[in-house]
Amino acid sequence: MPISAIGNKTRAREGEAGFTLVELLVVVFIIALMSTIVVLSLPEGNTPLRGMTQALALKLNQAGRESILTGEPVALAMAGEESFRFERYRDGEWSTEDLRHLALQTRDTASGVSVSIAHQSASLRPVAASTGREGDDTPGDQFHRQVVFSPLGEATPAEIRLQDGAEEAVIRITESGEVSFDILAEGRF
Repeated sequence: MPISAIGNKTRAREGEAGFTLVELLVVVFIIALMSTIVVLSLPEGNTPLRGMTQALALKLNQAGRESILTGEPVALAMAGEESFRFERYRDGEWSTEDLRHLALQTRDTASGVSVSIAHQSASLRPVAASTGREGDDTPGDQFHRQVVFSPLGEATPAEIRLQDGAEEAVIRITESGEVSFDILAEGRF
């Protein structure tokens, strides 16, 4: 005999047609977990600017450590907006010898990315170890030392700005030789 308008309760139990709340929550949790794994495994949108910024920041960090380990100043020298190299002060002169590991590879540089350096203090501009004069570069050389890392762990405080269209990045070097970077879209710092 039917107990309610929908029929006999015993019949509804025999052919259960729904899911319990616990079963639904387990399925939702599994889907959320799988989608999280997929999102985390997707590669970041690595643009040429991002790659160049990360590579240059890494090389600057290595240059600071190299200076401390060898007891010799290491500098980032630039020629224009797209050419730079690392130099070491040894035996009274600046040289790129033995710094091949700091050279930026072709894959690290991006064409169309402009690079500029702003020094944070005019009194702390790069100074040549030999003469003590600001801007003392090799005569006839188009590269100019912009950031110098000393063997004591100090560095020329500066901001290196990289720009590629609407995307900008800044690498900050503190007086204590710390290197950090931020990548910002649409030129907002």
